Amino acid sequence: MPIIMPNRRKKVFLIGVGPGNLQLLTAESWEILSGVSSVYGTDRLCALCCALRPDAVSVPVGELVDKALADENRSVGILLSGDAGFFSAAKRLSAALKEQCDVEICCGISSFQYFLAKLGRSYEGVKFVSLHGRGGSILGAVSYHPEVFVLTGGKQKAHDVCRELSEQGLSQIQVYAGENLSMADERIVSGTAEELSKEQFSDLTVLYIENPVYVNAHLSLRDDDIIRGSVPMTKEEVRILSAAKLRVNPGDIVWDVGAGTGSMSLELARKACDGTVYAVEHHEEAIELIRQNRQNLGAFNVVPILGDAPDCLRGLPAPDKVFVGGTGGKLREILSLLFERNPQVRVVLNAVTLETTAAAISVLQELRCEAEIVTVNVSRAKKAGANHLMEAHNPVTVITAEKAR
Repeated sequence: MPIIMPNRRKKVFLIGVGPGNLQLLTAESWEILSGVSSVYGTDRLCALCCALRPDAVSVPVGELVDKALADENRSVGILLSGDAGFFSAAKRLSAALKEQCDVEICCGISSFQYFLAKLGRSYEGVKFVSLHGRGGSILGAVSYHPEVFVLTGGKQKAHDVCRELSEQGLSQIQVYAGENLSMADERIVSGTAEELSKEQFSDLTVLYIENPVYVNAHLSLRDDDIIRGSVPMTKEEVRILSAAKLRVNPGDIVWDVGAGTGSMSLELARKACDGTVYAVEHHEEAIELIRQNRQNLGAFNVVPILGDAPDCLRGLPAPDKVFVGGTGGKLREILSLLFERNPQVRVVLNAVTLETTAAAISVLQELRCEAEIVTVNVSRAKKAGANHLMEAHNPVTVITAEKAR
């Protein structure tokens, strides 16, 4: 049945065709796809829908908007894989089309609905991540969630993702892989991350990952949680305040310069639960402690970096936030590099001595930064017989800085 448009504006339907099998196309989408005057999509989607719309025109993704706008017909359909509301091009296409056309999004069966139904799992508590044609890592997602669903493809195929998990200390967690879902060559396999890293999967593969020992990212670390050895450590109350001042977002890239035991890296990793924290330290003993604490506390989105700052910082991804706990006498060079890599970076420095505080303020003034300065005095109760005495820790000055706007 052709679609009759009551007004003069062209109408474009963004149609989620589901995981691939036309039997999973919704009745609404089937009716719309049958009735629109023109249909466009990628090679794969046009081939999937050829039985219903043999006249569908194959178009590269980057040309879909131009083709739809140039089409003289009043109703146009654009084919989208899966569900048009789940990591789909629908959002971008709709924004580009809506000024000149009426746009309607038609939902489809998503790959996660199909796959988790096959596995007999519900999905209300699942963390969803897309690595399909994107950068990034799922180490944070897996560290802080019991269940993670991942779209893979491009440079991050399913076996590559499993290899990263295995190499970073998560080799034994359970992984389920669904390849070419709903199609004749559908394949569903399960195993540990290490086992699946030895398989080969196509672009059209999704993963469902279970981590029964995930960490609650909303809890702050206690000092007793951390293996310290003889390496200096930022204390619990100062960590909490410094992390709050840094205002880390879930997807941030964070540097911890002079990481020591990694206590601050571990704290920040929970804040950057979808991002990555680079723990930079030049002492090998401290790096080994960071690795131990990372494994013991499940903070697999912490990446230990052995080297001297600022030289070892140059090859890291540009930071969104930086904590500076130690500088090895190179404060000026480190701060200059931070603002060179990202002029909008937010920095928090901890200073124990008056000289370090004065030097930091001087450098920040030279770099035309706005600074907030807070000194923290913490005392903890210590039992003395039947009584308790307050035992003072060394004061710490917390300096928060950004470029003046």
